[in-house]
Amino acid sequence: MSKVSGDEWGLEANGLQPTSYSRYTPAIEVYSVDEVFLDIAGSIPLFNSIEHIAKKIKQDIHKHLGRLTCSIGIAPNKLLAKLGSDMKKPDGLFIIEEKDIRSLLENLPVQELWGIGPKLAKHLAAIGITTCGELGRAQVTQLKHTFGIIGERLVLIAQGIDDSPVIPSEKESDAKSVGHSMTLEKDILDKETIERMILQLSEMVGRRMRKGGYSGRTVTLTIRYSDFSTLTKSKTIGTPINDGLNIYLVACDILNATRPCHPIRLLGVCLSNLHKDYTQIPLFPAERTKQKVVRVMDEINNRYGEFSITSGTLMNRYHHKGVISPAWRPKGIKCINFANQVRKKKPS
Repeated sequence: MSKVSGDEWGLEANGLQPTSYSRYTPAIEVYSVDEVFLDIAGSIPLFNSIEHIAKKIKQDIHKHLGRLTCSIGIAPNKLLAKLGSDMKKPDGLFIIEEKDIRSLLENLPVQELWGIGPKLAKHLAAIGITTCGELGRAQVTQLKHTFGIIGERLVLIAQGIDDSPVIPSEKESDAKSVGHSMTLEKDILDKETIERMILQLSEMVGRRMRKGGYSGRTVTLTIRYSDFSTLTKSKTIGTPINDGLNIYLVACDILNATRPCHPIRLLGVCLSNLHKDYTQIPLFPAERTKQKVVRVMDEINNRYGEFSITSGTLMNRYHHKGVISPAWRPKGIKCINFANQVRKKKPS
């Protein structure tokens, strides 16, 4: 996906690793493991047209990933580019031009917009708002009274307005925290499922920490319940960490102390209180083996896509539709006993 404004153009696509899009633009923002925003405003003269860029991306995906499909949306901003890609799945190309925005949104159900889920749509329907046209004309004061600070944002997105920029990873400011959150497809209360989601988020946080060369001491767990109430709790430990398992263990300590008793809609894991990671060789053999395993897993995931290889606990994650698309995983996840492989490997 991509953000742009004025006469710029944004493109949303999925399927390839971020580096694969760099031939079309340097402005690449990773949204999820198989979706990106591209700011292609400066690239149009090089490729003749925005449609030609989109078709080239589709050809690249077909060439490198076989029969996998790619849905692409092109629009003046990230919000509308995301909408365009969702409207033509699984293998479509949809271009939204400035002149068509108002008519496109007028009768569009509000839940079709990025950021409005079924629960929020239900609350909007309760006050008589079901379409983007109705939401765009609503009184901001009424929405802020009902929904708080997001009320003004709701009116803007219903009008197709989104000023959020495409921020390439190399232009991000020095991190004060690293976090990931996940809105679940349905409310859950099953502890095993909750813990598996927390592990997934922890692995994503840990990988970003290691990529940036950071460790952190404070783990924060965010829980949003089905009634939209949100609970945020943190725990600070003595030794900085950056691997998913240790982040997960601290997050589970927070979860166990919290003991949620209502269905959960969103989970988030964040690591803060960061330190630049000057990794030393661990003293004990088991820790050295663990460090090698993590390094090898990072190398594989960097090359083939996040979660190409993962812990056995997360294997069942792929039976949960929609958590993270496995579209980038053409040959499936491999379960490998790295500890044994490390022991068997002879020094060169």
